[in-house]
Amino acid sequence: MLRPLLNSRTIVQFGLAILLVTLIACGSSATGTAVTPPTATATSGPTSAESTPVPEATKTTLPTSGGVFGGVIPMQSYAAPSHWGTHRSGTLVQIQHSSPLYNNLVEYNLETDDVFDLRGDLATSWELSDDGLSFVFKLAENATWMDGEKVTAADVVFSLDRMVETDKGPRPRVQELEVFYENSVALDPFTVQLNMKFQAPGLIPLLGVDVFKILPKHWVAEAPDGLGKEIWLVDNVMGSGPFILEEYDKDVVARYEKNPTYFKEGRPFFDGMNQFIITEAGTVIGAFKAGQVLMSNSEVSNLSNAEALQLGEDLKDKVTVHIAPACCSSGLMINTNKEPFTDPRVRRALNLAIHRQPIIQTVSLDVDQLAPPLGADAWWSKSSEEAALLPGLRELNGEKHPDDIAEARRLLAEAGFPDGFKTTITARTVIEYVDLAQLIKPQLKEFLNIDVDIKTLDSASGLQAYKEGNFDLAVQGHGFNVVGPDGIIAALYMEGGGRNYSNWSDPKIDELYALQTVEFDQEKRKIIVQEIDDFLLYVDTPWVPLYWNRRLWVVDNRIQNFHLPPSVQVGFKHEHLWLSDQ
Repeated sequence: MLRPLLNSRTIVQFGLAILLVTLIACGSSATGTAVTPPTATATSGPTSAESTPVPEATKTTLPTSGGVFGGVIPMQSYAAPSHWGTHRSGTLVQIQHSSPLYNNLVEYNLETDDVFDLRGDLATSWELSDDGLSFVFKLAENATWMDGEKVTAADVVFSLDRMVETDKGPRPRVQELEVFYENSVALDPFTVQLNMKFQAPGLIPLLGVDVFKILPKHWVAEAPDGLGKEIWLVDNVMGSGPFILEEYDKDVVARYEKNPTYFKEGRPFFDGMNQFIITEAGTVIGAFKAGQVLMSNSEVSNLSNAEALQLGEDLKDKVTVHIAPACCSSGLMINTNKEPFTDPRVRRALNLAIHRQPIIQTVSLDVDQLAPPLGADAWWSKSSEEAALLPGLRELNGEKHPDDIAEARRLLAEAGFPDGFKTTITARTVIEYVDLAQLIKPQLKEFLNIDVDIKTLDSASGLQAYKEGNFDLAVQGHGFNVVGPDGIIAALYMEGGGRNYSNWSDPKIDELYALQTVEFDQEKRKIIVQEIDDFLLYVDTPWVPLYWNRRLWVVDNRIQNFHLPPSVQVGFKHEHLWLSDQ
């Protein structure tokens, strides 16, 4: 089941709704009394809620005591960042590394298991206007940038405007704000009014996603191109967050130290963090077993779900493997601008021919979810039972359904390729992407006589190749800012989407997308969204969905106050965590 972040009305209004040399965990040097945090438990799947109140006014509250101070925490990161931007971040690795340096206006409260709990970050409170078209945020008056300048309303206005100024640089995720953002105004040095094009309470959950960082206007705005001192470069980072980047040894480790002037009293607990870039799964496993890393810095660790579960079993008294809800889609990207994939019949044949169930069993021991393009078991989607009967997804007696193979071969012959063809699948050497390419290769040979070469690239090189359209097929995953029809469709199936690297589009999808964004009746909206789902299943698609991921976050039991975030795009500041003195 997919866990919705918003209630139906909110979703409607939301719109685009490491090689280790020496690595030793430092002990605690606490000066406080440790308290027992709420237990963080592994779960086999998500919970759901039918409705969630929109947070119209709230205050930031932090514990006045408790927790343990000290320790430099060794973490594992699945890849090296290609840059240190926030607004130009399109993939998880960038925001994982830059997030501890910055703050949002609001944040998800990761000190609770309530996935709908949002609180202020830079904002101390917010209120919704009587007409529902404006939010007014009061800001913390003691927040400062790392050069000592005050964080003010001018910084917030500048940052919000910058998020939607796509002509001044790439905005692959924060541009989702544009659909309902009208403008913002500094009412005084510490008060901001954000005006919306229409009533959009979904703004608050969106602004809590880690990419929506507030940047220093005085630092960024000096350059005439609007990119300032190129804040996306590691030498130019300038934030207000809980940690300062002390050192970055490219492709090896990012070292952070506690921000001594952080505006939140008692935060962070860690003296620092070392985020080691470990790209090979065996090395990740060895590092955890040796106690050289205590946690991954996100749900993505370069371990397949099967490997993570086995690690949890091997270290069952030392670590907890937290199973997140289905929150992101893994699939086969098709470059629709390259022959023979310019023909929708070829794309449709690929969608029919992939045998997904053995792939899911191999990479995740059936933890991941078989689902059609727009997911399963959510209010807008088909059920898991319905999904298992769909062409392309169905089986017969545990084997690939023969009717799907026959139809895929017919389509390929009709497109002029009765004897198949040769192609390349590109895979970044992170998480399970190479494994997926190796599993897909024999299937395409057996079912469609397509000969596949596998090309592997490091994370940054792969992303650059995709941006340049330098691929035929590619294995990729996408974690959505907020899991809902707007975010899924916009990211994968509309021009300019964060994972639509071939910039495929179709007028029918554009039309239906626009209709569903303004439909307030949930049942009527579901009909429209399902029409989009069926189009992607039966007519055309640039993306062959393999499964919906349930990511696993491995955390040493000495790390306290850990709770799963509501989204794969949330939870990278780590300011609330502490190391037990046990």
